[in-house]
Amino acid sequence: MTVAASKKFRKSTSKGKITLSNKVKDYSNDPFVVKKAKAAETFLKTHGLPKELTR
Repeated sequence: MTVAASKKFRKSTSKGKITLSNKVKDYSNDPFVVKKAKAAETFLKTHGLPKELTR
């Protein structure tokens, strides 16, 4: 598969080369992500946000 066919290209930055792609995996149903989201939601319900961040 050529670079043009996969729509990937390499870009140089100050930290090195990175690969950019139009294909991104969907992690919304990943068990680890779901578990962490539920834990974060529970924490926010219990403790709330800092007053500086609320209006």
